[in-house]
Parts: sequence; structure tokens; C-alpha cells
Amino acid sequence: MSEINTEQLKKEIKEELIKSEILMSFEDSEGLSFKSIIPFFKRRWKLIISIPIVVAILSIIYSTSIPNFYKSTASVYLYSTGKSSALNGFLNSFN
Repeated sequence: MSEINTEQLKKEIKEELIKSEILMSFEDSEGLSFKSIIPFFKRRWKLIISIPIVVAILSIIYSTSIPNFYKSTASVYLYSTGKSSALNGFLNSFN
């Protein structure tokens, strides 16, 4: 007859109890409410404020330090054909 490993049995029972406690807490809770989140924000307000500021500063530094890869130019050519088109009339109004 094999011997029962009590340590292994205790470990398995403890794991099952933890699993059932977690499942019961999910079933009983109504979800997150603002009142339940307030203590988290009160404890971690420095971290919550500092991380977006640091990320914004780093992205400004990065975006101003990278070289400009894309440059574009535009040209408008007007051809007089004798006919007055709407675009020619519009552009001639600026002269």
C-alpha cells in the first residue's frame, strides 16, 4: 500500500482554496467603481503624473533631433490656351 504524501496534499488543498477564493471574489464583485480606484490614485499620484511628462519630454527631444527625411516642393504651371478656365481666373485674381 502506498503512503500518502501529506505535504503534497496540503499544497493541493491550498491551491484549490486560493482558486475558489479568487473565483468567489469575481462572482461577488460588481466591477470597479470610482471609490475603489481612488486609494490607488492617491498612493501612486506621483508616478501617474511623472510618467506621461517624461514620455512627452522624451518624444519632443526625439522628434526634434531626427533629421528631416521628407521634403517636398510644389510648382504650378499656367498655360494660356486662349480659353479662360476657372483655375486661371482664380489664380489671376491674386496678381
